[in-house]
Amino acid sequence: MDSVGASMRSSKPLLPTEIIIQILECIDDRRDLSMACLASNFFSIIALPLLYRKLDIKRALFL
Repeated sequence: MDSVGASMRSSKPLLPTEIIIQILECIDDRRDLSMACLASNFFSIIALPLLYRKLDIKRALFL
């Protein structure tokens, strides 16, 4: 296996967690944050609280 393939499978992030948090905090679009949650378990742990940090009750659909 080549080194590129091995590094892509590594579970250790290339950036420090604090930097990833700062990057994800800049995302305002909820759709983009939800996609970040689906990218990996690591991103999900970080992005999920950001996704629900502000709820817009006016847009909620109540049946």
